[in-house]
Amino acid sequence: MVSVRFLGTPVIAFDDNPVVEFTQAPVVLRLLTFLVMHRQQPQQRSFVAGTFWPDVAEERARRNLTTVFWRLRSILPNADHFFAADKQTLHFNLHDDDWLDVVEFDQATQRCARLATMTPQAEQTLSTGLTLFEDTLALYRGDFLTGIEDEWCLLHRTHWHERYMNTLENFVAYCQAGGELVRALPKAQQLVVLEPYRERGHQRLIELSMALGRPAEARVHFEQYEHLWRTELGLPVSAHMVQLAQRFGFRAAPPAAIPRAVAFDADQPTPLQEHPEYLRRQLEICYQNDELYDLMADRQRQGENLLVGQALADKLQAPTIQIEMLARRTWLTIHQGNYVQALDLAHSGLQLCEESKQAGQRAWLHRLIGVTSEEMGNFSAALHHYTKALQLDEAQQVGDFMPANLNNVAATQLTLGQYCLAIQLLERAQTLFAVNSASRIVAVVIGNLGYAWLKIGMLDRADRHLQQALTMTQRLGNRNTEWWLAAVIARMYHLRGETTRAITFALHHYNAARPTGDAWVLTYLADTLALLYADQQDGEASLQWAQWMQAHAVQKEQRRYQVRSLLRLAQANLLLGQTTHAFDLMGQAIEHYVAQHQPVDEEPELFATYAHCAASMGDPLLAAEAQQKAQQALHTQLAAIADPALRQHFLCVQRHPYLPCHDGTRPASDKVGTSPTLSLVT
Repeated sequence: MVSVRFLGTPVIAFDDNPVVEFTQAPVVLRLLTFLVMHRQQPQQRSFVAGTFWPDVAEERARRNLTTVFWRLRSILPNADHFFAADKQTLHFNLHDDDWLDVVEFDQATQRCARLATMTPQAEQTLSTGLTLFEDTLALYRGDFLTGIEDEWCLLHRTHWHERYMNTLENFVAYCQAGGELVRALPKAQQLVVLEPYRERGHQRLIELSMALGRPAEARVHFEQYEHLWRTELGLPVSAHMVQLAQRFGFRAAPPAAIPRAVAFDADQPTPLQEHPEYLRRQLEICYQNDELYDLMADRQRQGENLLVGQALADKLQAPTIQIEMLARRTWLTIHQGNYVQALDLAHSGLQLCEESKQAGQRAWLHRLIGVTSEEMGNFSAALHHYTKALQLDEAQQVGDFMPANLNNVAATQLTLGQYCLAIQLLERAQTLFAVNSASRIVAVVIGNLGYAWLKIGMLDRADRHLQQALTMTQRLGNRNTEWWLAAVIARMYHLRGETTRAITFALHHYNAARPTGDAWVLTYLADTLALLYADQQDGEASLQWAQWMQAHAVQKEQRRYQVRSLLRLAQANLLLGQTTHAFDLMGQAIEHYVAQHQPVDEEPELFATYAHCAASMGDPLLAAEAQQKAQQALHTQLAAIADPALRQHFLCVQRHPYLPCHDGTRPASDKVGTSPTLSLVT
């Protein structure tokens, strides 16, 4: 059994005996910590090598990784029990009898948070609760991975530190409610040492000192706290702390007959419940947590955190902060698939921009509306808002957001089948990045570029871009973007004829994404799997994925996926011999598609499948009409590709089993399928 402590200086113990060799091999310890914290799925060797040796050639980085991993296996006893490795991936397996302190701490702090909302009613209950708190706090030996300054662990470090501080506060409050004042005092003192500007800790310490009959200590502590704020921040303490001092007699209360504005000194704070500087500090914590939860795709905690942030923004009554919080909440609701609510939030932000004359955040909100419109299937609206954001940022010379704007316009053009135009926009976006820059925006631009080359049929070029984007995304820890890229890569395997590999790859990432409930990636992965199983002639499996896709698309009002789910259902029913039902489904799909009055890149596949259904039903006229529309749609896409060689590659990968080739023959391959693009909000 292995026990792992990452809170504080890392300690690895096997059968309760510390493995001291790790202290003499820092890079080996760093590799182990990385694999343990990313144990949810196998890690690509290329990604791990790039994370640890970003400044050396990939081949050399891979050799370095092989050497360090060999040393890791030689140091950790019974290594085969913990590691699964092949030529492409590394994976750490944590078994039921193994112990990891961050897992234990996470579960224990959640129990403490629930306990803090209850009042102890009996001595036994109080004693049990206090023991739980103390055992939980004892797990936190120090900041997460003390001594390891790798970029990937910094957000986690902030998260666990804040969780510890909240548990300390809850413990002090629980002790006060139960009358255990002496027990609470050391923890209150620890609070103010760890976070000198954290008001709640100082408030608790002053209250405890007074309750224990130590008024002189309480007064001195208040004066020290007030001095700290005035000298280091140039600000008075909050009105709440002033009221606390007045209640305990440290400061005289204003005479009742004198108006409040006269009663307070000129440098006293405005009568807010909390001081603005304190509220801003709390808001910064909310921002950090939002970024962490977004990276983790933990939507429940992200939502709870943003509601706290919205309350703080409303207290500050600062339009720029209120608009930012509305934008962050919009981004969350987009992931959750609540598109109508997302549009309401974004339009509320635009209205607030208008009322407060705040122009700087308009482009951000237009990007959000563009993403929402795109996911709802309204591509003309998406293109309008993306273009508006691009124009606003160009007018205000906001160069940092230009790559995201160009990517978003390109993503919409890809959806509309304008592949070469999209490539031009994406390559322009690439020129705006700094050399060796790595961010989510860079990864998405490169990923969309890979998707564009995939659609044209340049598979080798697509592979390079997609693998580069996946490695970068995994290094950054952005799960949502990783799942999108994984689905696109699965479709690339499919086009190469490696359908079994594609299914395994897509299933793995679908299972990883499922707990998050993220609407778009789950629907897209289900679409991918329905297509892949149809390619393997497994009608039952294809039907199951198409049914799930349809239910989710209808629930989340994803209009484009409602059409595509009908398409997948029809294709599955054709495989199962249910021709009449397939024909009815395709009739609904065509009706929905035509009602949207906008072309999309799967138009040839839609009409080709409809033609096959009509022919199967004995309606040659309808079949010929649908086949002609499929050919027209295909040639419209082909006309946008000027280079003859690229046109030939495009025809090779866009062929459909029901669509004749350009020379009138039947296609040799039935590899077909479309992939959505990813748009950005920054």
